[in-house]
Amino acid sequence: MSFQPWGKTDATADWIHCSCSGGLLAGMDQSAEGSMAADGEAPAAPIAASPEPAAAPQAPTAPAVAAIPERFRGVWDYIEGSCAPESDLRLEVTAGDLMFYESVGEVESVEVENDNQVVVELSMSGEGESWTERTRLTLTDGGDILTPVDADGEQAGTPMPRKRCE
Repeated sequence: MSFQPWGKTDATADWIHCSCSGGLLAGMDQSAEGSMAADGEAPAAPIAASPEPAAAPQAPTAPAVAAIPERFRGVWDYIEGSCAPESDLRLEVTAGDLMFYESVGEVESVEVENDNQVVVELSMSGEGESWTERTRLTLTDGGDILTPVDADGEQAGTPMPRKRCE
């Protein structure tokens, strides 16, 4: 086995090249020991840890508010609905609740995605059961159409847009 300074010709080389079987490269800080170990092997050199990769930038989170914004509030019914209180697709949106025909959702949090879209975390109850859900409310047509959808993409079926009732 032969050791030679790597890229330097004097004995003060910081790193040396080891011509070992298999072409293995080894690094050694000569200033620490000044020579090879008695058995002919190079003393172990500390291996510098690779710097940690920079954390991936996080997507900005939507600002949270305490209540559903005013422009989403009101009484809504299916596009072809009558807006009558007995309509089974009627939806009433208040600052703190979504009231459907057979269930009520109490607002736990609201994330404002943009002026026409919010995601509402709801504690739901209806027909003797309780559950939580995240609902995305989207306003279109100048704020006259409200489309609620499952914010987690688990909703089966077609979204049911609702018109604003007077």
